[in-house]
Amino acid sequence: MTTLKRESRITAQTAIKRFVNYVEISPSLKPSTIAGYKTIANRLYPLLDNVYLKDITAFDIEHLLNVILVELSQIRGQGYNTKTRENTRSFLKLMFDHFYKRRDIRSHPFSMGIKLAKHDDTQFILPYTKAEVAAVLALKDGCGVVEGFEVTVNEGLRPGELLALTTKSYNKEAGYLEIDKSICLNHLKFPKTVGSKRRIMITDATKLLIEQCVDSNDFDEYEIQCHRERRIVETFNDKFVFYNPTDGSCWGDSKNFCTKLAPYFHRANVHFRGVRPARHTFITNAVNAGISFQDVADHVGHSDIATLKKHYLYWQNFLIGKNNLHIRNAMCTY
Repeated sequence: MTTLKRESRITAQTAIKRFVNYVEISPSLKPSTIAGYKTIANRLYPLLDNVYLKDITAFDIEHLLNVILVELSQIRGQGYNTKTRENTRSFLKLMFDHFYKRRDIRSHPFSMGIKLAKHDDTQFILPYTKAEVAAVLALKDGCGVVEGFEVTVNEGLRPGELLALTTKSYNKEAGYLEIDKSICLNHLKFPKTVGSKRRIMITDATKLLIEQCVDSNDFDEYEIQCHRERRIVETFNDKFVFYNPTDGSCWGDSKNFCTKLAPYFHRANVHFRGVRPARHTFITNAVNAGISFQDVADHVGHSDIATLKKHYLYWQNFLIGKNNLHIRNAMCTY
């Protein structure tokens, strides 16, 4: 006869700490994923004070996700967006799964279904204008910082992909870049999706920039560690294309790179909005120039055009019907 285990009286805050400690030793999670869980845990910790884990209901979780997190003030403004709240719900479900399987709790609030109120809170990122880009590029000085910004404008790379480029990423003879890794929270990792891993033919301007940066790197090769799923680590020796000029190391995070890039924008009298808008600049300009949605999506590493249309097009600049206007003009023969 199985003895029913006594229900644990741990608080929600203690449960969060124990669950984070558990995932930290999980062999299947990358360091960047664990860092993301810790961020969510830090967000939840002060919101679940003086409550036992066993007493939390589905209603409590829905109230947390759909009311408290929507109204809470945070560093970026009022409330958290739908994606952040979805990630929080996923974290809470994993945590309750863990303690339910251990029989520390007898009821699982997610068994009743947790509804997330989704809002149209997508905020388009304003691309840099042609004049803004030109003003910044005029300040190139060979250290690789503005050059990295220009490559993003030319090719639409993600900031993490740009900073993870090594000399082996560039095939000079064939004229393409191998996008097969990215940097996130100081950890180099291989992509999770097939669409993100790609080879892209690059423009002559990009080739020149990369070759200049590679030729200027007089530092020794680094032993580089790249993480796969299940914490498999591959090690190789190489040099970074866009490197910290003090020692030739990887920038580690786009925030570090932006710290060095921002002064160039200030000198150019251009409002600095980060590196991400440079990717949006490429996408918006490419579509407006007549390149198909599918070709642009493939180039920037998206598996479908729906994501492209939803998140990356600045609609005030994109003109629907531009490429078939001549056909519609010919149809007007009534």
